[in-house]
Amino acid sequence: MTSSLRNFQDEKKLLKRTWNAFFLRYGRMTEIQSITVPVVLKGRNAIIISGTATGKTEAIIAPLCERILRKRLTGLSVLYITPTRALANDLKERLSDTLAQLEITIQIKTGDSPYINWGKLPDIIITTPESLDSMICRHPDALASLKALIIDEVHVIDGTYRGDQLRILIARLKELSGDFSTYAVSATVDCPLAVAGRYMINPEVITTGKDREIISDYCSSVPELCLRIKDEKLKKVLVFCNSRRKTEYIAGEFRKFLNREVFVHHGSLKKSVRNETENCLRNLKEAVCISTSTLETGIDVGDIDAVILADPPKDSFTLVQRIGRSGRRSGKIRMFMLADRMNRQKFEEVVCDYENGSVRFPDYRRDDSVMVQQIFSVLFSNPKGLNREYFYDLFRDFCDSRKTVDLIIDHLTDTGCLNTNGFGLFLSEDMMNLGDSGKIHSNIPDSAGMIVIDVRTEREVGEIYISADNLSVSGNFILAGKIWEIVRTEKFRIFAKAVKKGYGEAGFPLIVNYGSFRKFLPEFLRE
Repeated sequence: MTSSLRNFQDEKKLLKRTWNAFFLRYGRMTEIQSITVPVVLKGRNAIIISGTATGKTEAIIAPLCERILRKRLTGLSVLYITPTRALANDLKERLSDTLAQLEITIQIKTGDSPYINWGKLPDIIITTPESLDSMICRHPDALASLKALIIDEVHVIDGTYRGDQLRILIARLKELSGDFSTYAVSATVDCPLAVAGRYMINPEVITTGKDREIISDYCSSVPELCLRIKDEKLKKVLVFCNSRRKTEYIAGEFRKFLNREVFVHHGSLKKSVRNETENCLRNLKEAVCISTSTLETGIDVGDIDAVILADPPKDSFTLVQRIGRSGRRSGKIRMFMLADRMNRQKFEEVVCDYENGSVRFPDYRRDDSVMVQQIFSVLFSNPKGLNREYFYDLFRDFCDSRKTVDLIIDHLTDTGCLNTNGFGLFLSEDMMNLGDSGKIHSNIPDSAGMIVIDVRTEREVGEIYISADNLSVSGNFILAGKIWEIVRTEKFRIFAKAVKKGYGEAGFPLIVNYGSFRKFLPEFLRE
C-alpha cells in the first residue's frame, strides 16, 4: 500500500500549481486523494478503489494537470473514458470551472457532442469507448501526444463487450502514442489486480478501508415507505428497481401517497428528460427519483438522504453500487428494502454476503464479437490492407488462440465481409460504406423500440416497445412517470398526449448482453 501525505504542506509542495484550484475550498485532501496523488505524479499505473464522493476524480486529474503545467505539455495529454454520455457531460460540468482557473482546456467527444477542433486540441478529452474508436480511425495524429488514460467506473464495462473493445483500443492507442499512464477508477471491484491487468501493465492497487455505517430497515409497502420518509424527514430519496417497467409502476405508487415531486430515470427516456431529472434532483430541496441502474454510478444528483431498494439487487456487487449513493453529508448510509414473503430471502442473502465481505462480482467472459468489430475498425482505418500477423499481435492479450483468430477471419472472408489478395486483408465495399457511415465504431446492439413524442411540446420523451396488436388510438401506456394516450402512430414513432386519468403499462426493448457484431461470427462461436 502506498503511504499517504502527512499534512497539507506536503500536499501543497507536490501540487504547487494546482492545489489551490482543486483543494483550497476543502482545506485538506481526502485519504484516497492523499494516497493517489504521488502515484499519479510519478506516472505509475494504478486502479483506485474508494467509495462514492471520496474525490477519486480529483485524485487523478489534479496531479495530471500538475504534470501538464510543470512540463508545459501541448496537444491532447489526457483521455478520460466514461461508460455513458451522461457521465461525460456531468464530469465536464464538474471540472470546467476548476480547469479554467489553470488555463487547462477540456472538451467532450461523444455522439451527442461530436465536434472537436482538431487543429487546436484541448488538453483533456472526455469520451466513450465508441467515440475513442472513431478518433483512432479518423484522427490518429491527434492521439500522438497522449500522456494518460483514465477509465472511469471501470466495473460498469469490465467483463462486457464494451470493456473488451476498450482493451483492444488501448493496444491500438499504444501504437499511436507510445507509452502512457493508465488509471482505472471504481467504488468497488473484486480481484482489482485482475481487473486492472486487463487494461494496463504493472498496476498498483490504491484503496481505503473505511466503510460507512449502514442503517437498514425492511418495509412491506409503498405507503409504509412514505410514512418512514415523512417521520425521518428525509428530503431526497433515490429508489432503485431492476426493470424499467417497475420504475414506472413504483413512481405511480409514490405519487399516490407522497406530496412531493416524483421523477423517473432509466435508459429508455430521452437524454433531455434524464438531464432535466438530474438537474431537479441537484436543485430541489425535496424529491423522490425512481431509477434503474442508470443512477447507480457517477452522475452527480446532489446529497441523497436515503436509498430504497424496490427489488432485491441481483448480487452484493449491485447492492454496494446502489447504497453508495446515500449519506454523503452524514457519512451514514440509510437503506430501506421493499420486501414481501417472496423476495425477503433474496434480500437477506445479498445483505449477508455484503456484511460478510463476500461481494460477488460477475465472472469475466470474453466476447468474441469484439474481434469482428475491431477487424472492421482496423481495416477501415488501413484501406491499403493488413496481414494476419497484425491481428495475431493485436489480439495476443485478448485471445491467445491463433486458431480462433483464423476461424473468424476465414468466416468473414467466406461471407464477403473481407477481401484478400494473398498478401493482405481488406474490407469489402459494403463494409467500407458501413465505416463511412460511422456504424463500425460501436458494438452496442440497436434497440427495437418506438420513439414516443409528446404532441403538445413536440419533444421526444423516450422509447418503448408495443406490439402491432396493441397499437390503437385508444391505447394508454406509462412512461416517465406519466400516463399517455396514443393520438397517432407513424412508422417507428408514437405521438401521444399526457392524461391525468387511466392506466397503462409500457414495454421496453430487451437489453442484450452481447455485442451487435456477434452475428458476423461463425455460428459455433456465437454460443
